[in-house]
Formats: sequence, structure tokens, C-alpha cells
Amino acid sequence: MEYVFDATPVQRRSYARFILAGNGEGNYDLRAMAEWEPESLRPWADHVALFDDAALGQLTSRGWPDYWWATLGASDASVDDLAARIAAAPPTEPYMPTTCTPPFARVYLLIGADTDRALTHLGDLGRERQVVRWICENNGLAVPPTGSAVRRFTRTPQIIADRYEPTPGLRTDIEAADILADPRGVGCALPLSVVLEVDLSLLDSPLKGTFPFFMSFCSDCEADEEILGYRGWKRDTDKIVFDEERDERCPGYDEGTPDPLTDVGLRPSHRYDPQTRLRSRSRDAGRLGGRPSWRQYPDWPGCCGQPMFFVGQIDIGHFGGVGGTSHAFACECGTATQLTQIS
Repeated sequence: MEYVFDATPVQRRSYARFILAGNGEGNYDLRAMAEWEPESLRPWADHVALFDDAALGQLTSRGWPDYWWATLGASDASVDDLAARIAAAPPTEPYMPTTCTPPFARVYLLIGADTDRALTHLGDLGRERQVVRWICENNGLAVPPTGSAVRRFTRTPQIIADRYEPTPGLRTDIEAADILADPRGVGCALPLSVVLEVDLSLLDSPLKGTFPFFMSFCSDCEADEEILGYRGWKRDTDKIVFDEERDERCPGYDEGTPDPLTDVGLRPSHRYDPQTRLRSRSRDAGRLGGRPSWRQYPDWPGCCGQPMFFVGQIDIGHFGGVGGTSHAFACECGTATQLTQIS
């Protein structure tokens, strides 16, 4: 990403065109440009929305995991045409998150447009076709009985950074025993650590309360607690009780925990702004809002008949873990989920 960061806006637009022509090898640059400088993609959005099967196949075969962001901000006319083609030739085969045949890819492109017109079409198509509904829900869009699809995420992420001006509502001084009925891991005797607690009022969402990010620092865990992929709970009592029953398989090997991050704050500034970069000594530790940056395939959890709301994510290596990303989701009912993807 460094060369994209240091490039000029004109160079990034040219690079986006290079990618969308089916060139290069897959990485996450396309998504980064969509999130942090959508102007890089806007000149090409209508063109990509009208890709034929051959062009779509070339783009998706290059391994760009977030190719569908290329339609961000597409015009109403292009969105209408794209929706009409989906309706005429909808995806029919069983849905898998990794499926990218042209009928599936067009649904993703419609999601990527992320306009009010696109959401209206997705609501209609999702009610007509179960497979379209599944794709929407696995990408954070609820399909209600009537009306447009509904985003279960905030559109603009903010960087969670340490060595930055502290933001009230981001805490790294929470003890697990203060919020967990049993501070031990699900399969390990060593107490967990709360590396970050987020006040959900920082997020433009219907959520209330706080979200704690849990990590295990067992040095040689026989239960793989430090790479546990799923933690779920419902906060309806004074203290959290995990959904999973304890199955202790590791006595816990404690070689000390990393020092907590200090001066953690939200940095809303433009990632590609060189002046901001020069002035800041902060380091990116995660993000609040936006959409998940999946390391693997999308795995959006649901609750109460709709996708859970995406809170944010942290780089667990930045907090002293083994590497990977922990994604936070919550529901208005109080249910919460932490999903971790390592590679």
C-alpha cells in the first residue's frame, strides 16, 4: 500500500484503470482506494457496471477480492441497467461466498454501487430471489419485507490509532474480571485480556453500550485460544457470559501480557493526505465503522432476522497477538460477536 499512499490522485486513478482492465495480481488496493479516495474509482464506475461476461470474468479471475467496489457511486442509469440484467439472468446455483460467476458478480457490483437507487433495487431483487438475499445479508445489507435494502454498517470508517490524541470512549485499561462472569478463556485456564473497549455511542448506529475486544496471551495454548475464530455473548446481565460452554484443554501458560496501547484515538483524516502523514506519529491499530476488511471470505453474522451491525475491527498483531484481524458485530437486542480471521 505504500506506493499507493505516496502516489498522486492522478496516478491512483490511472492505477485503478489498470486494475479494472484485468491487469496485475490481486491485493487490497482497490478496496483501499474505494474507502479512502473514492474519486480514484468514480471515472470508471459506470463502465464497470456495464461489463459483459468476458470482462467480468477477466476481472474476477485476477484475484482482486474486492473488485465489486469498482462501481461505487455509479449513476442511476447504470444502476438501473445493472439491476435489469440481474433480473433477466439472476444467479441460480447454490451460493458460496467465493462464487464469482457473472450472475453473482453483478449482484456484488450492485452492492458495491452503494447508492440509494442500488439499495432500492437490491430490496426488490432480494425479496424475489433468495440467493440475492443471501448475498446481501452476507455483505451487511438487510432485506426488509418492503422498501430498500438497509445498510448494517456505517459508510465511512475512522482509523483507530495509538500514539494519537485520546478519544473518550476508547479504553485500554479494562480488566476482564470486571466485565466477564468468568474471565478465563473458553478452552484455556489463563484469564483473557480486554485490549480495547469501544463506547458504541462513537458509532453512528442504533447500538448502545460498549463493545470489548477480547484476546488471549497464553504463550503456548493447547486449546488455540489465541486464534479462536468466534466469541459470542449477550449482554443482558451485569457481566458477560460467553455463548460457548467452557471446555478447558489448556492449563494456561503465562509469560506476561504486552503493555496496553496508550493514547488511543479516532483519526478521521484522509489516509492519502501527505501533510497528515508527515505531522502524525500515530500507528493504525484498527478501524471503527465502514465495512469489514475480510482476510478470508465474508462471514457476516446475523441476529433477529437481519445482519448484525458492524462495529469495527482491530489488527490483533498490533495489540501483541499472533496476527490477523478481529471483527466486531452487535445487535440492538444486546447480542455481540467477535470474529477473528488469521490468514
